[in-house]
Amino acid sequence: MNLCAVGIEEALTFTLAQMERDTLVQVEAALARLEAGHSGACFECDAEISDIRLRTKPFAVRCIP
Repeated sequence: MNLCAVGIEEALTFTLAQMERDTLVQVEAALARLEAGHSGACFECDAEISDIRLRTKPFAVRCIP
């Protein structure tokens, strides 16, 4: 493997780790909202987030009209 490929692989690994960390933070925040009884409401318009959206992305904070 050449030096350029190693750099790209390291950058990709770093980016994937960041994405996993960000997702974990979002999931932890969703669990905190659930425990506080504030889950399911859109942060922008306060409308209820649909069950389908929450099943697809349980940590969603915005509805999709």
